[in-house]
Amino acid sequence: PGTLVFGSPNFFVAEDGTAFAQISVLRENGSSGEVSVTLLIRDGTAMAPGDFDPTPIEVTFADGETEQIVEVPIVDDLLVEPPETVFLELTNPTNGAMLGDRDEATLTIDRSDLPNLLTFEGIDNLTSVGDFYGDRGIFFSDNALGILSACGLKKSGMTDGFGGNFENAPSGVTALTYGSGDSIVLNAPEGFNGQLALSYASPFFDHTVTVYDGLDGTGNVLATFALDRTDPSPFPQAYNNFETAVLSFSGVARSASIGSVANKLLLDDIILG
Repeated sequence: PGTLVFGSPNFFVAEDGTAFAQISVLRENGSSGEVSVTLLIRDGTAMAPGDFDPTPIEVTFADGETEQIVEVPIVDDLLVEPPETVFLELTNPTNGAMLGDRDEATLTIDRSDLPNLLTFEGIDNLTSVGDFYGDRGIFFSDNALGILSACGLKKSGMTDGFGGNFENAPSGVTALTYGSGDSIVLNAPEGFNGQLALSYASPFFDHTVTVYDGLDGTGNVLATFALDRTDPSPFPQAYNNFETAVLSFSGVARSASIGSVANKLLLDDIILG
């Protein structure tokens, strides 16, 4: 009847809208008669049902068949997260078939939903950002505020509103700032890896970006980076000149603190991963 094994110890799938991971199961050392085996799908760093369907799959080989391609359902979400793993196992062979040495395998769901761009467009002037990007698993500290450019204030009819000391942000008419505390904290509970990039304007103070492996700016420091002062423009639009900073790091980050002095920093186009 044969020996049933995985075609590889490692399988990969991109989280890019792909609905299924394709898993090869082989029948070696014999192919006579019909046999079957059950494929178990278990949590690794990926968790069911949010990342995959854990329903066991029965794999059947007809007489003479030596390979089956099994489709494991994958959930494509918007969450910012690093590559995640799923554990696969073959069990319960039937009709005299046996399990071979490769009866376990790992499926890696790649992080192709990253990089994730945060533009802050759609947030009202001096309104809390909070969970505006909660559907992506990204949350900001209570002091993080959207702020409209001069162009944005004019379009909204707020000609005497606070803000407007920049003509436009890189993403459009909205940037990110904070009015209290030492820094903004960005939380991504599922984690992100590789890099944190952002555009910023700060003509009067230097600031610092620090990336942590814990939430709320706790745990191990994965990397830190100085945001030097940007060139000032004439008042009242002193924050016109945005520059780009990229902070690379190893490991999985779950939070970042950005800033040093309240009301003296504009951020835009934050990219995770």
